[in-house]
Amino acid sequence: MKKLIYPILSILFLSLGSCDKAKDLADVEFDAQLTTPEMTIAPSHSKKSGETGYDFSTTETINPLSNADIKEYLDKIQNWDINSVEIIVVSVSKAGTHLTAGTELEMKSDSNTSTLKFENDTPIEVGTTYDLPTEIYKGVESILNEKKEFTVSLTGGLNNDAIVVFKVNIDVTITANPLK
Repeated sequence: MKKLIYPILSILFLSLGSCDKAKDLADVEFDAQLTTPEMTIAPSHSKKSGETGYDFSTTETINPLSNADIKEYLDKIQNWDINSVEIIVVSVSKAGTHLTAGTELEMKSDSNTSTLKFENDTPIEVGTTYDLPTEIYKGVESILNEKKEFTVSLTGGLNNDAIVVFKVNIDVTITANPLK
């Protein structure tokens, strides 16, 4: 009888210990693109700052819940793995336009903020994508963990009175588990 009990107990302990591992097999990974609507900097939204350029401030929102997959797995999301955060230039009305040093990109939720300050003048050219440094990813992840709408603002200066249209895009891989 003892010979039969030990294998049964061993199987029972192994199955209990691997229950979490079995749940992990149900992990679902999917990619999402979270993008602002087009953000426009225009002379009518800017203020001339002396002879050197124009100050501006523009803000849009990103709502992660507008993505059907995120909405479906909202309460089961375990991880947001940021692949990239980028500024995409859609259009610019004047050649030779640049963001002036000190221009700031801010992503802000109720409880978290992620900020990037441009240390140098940055040229703006149509079709260019500016990959932002990975140092801001942790802050962006904290914002996404709130699972709510958040704002994206760009505040700073242009060297001229050009009209510039851009978008901010966050590429993320999400891990969710419907069993947890």
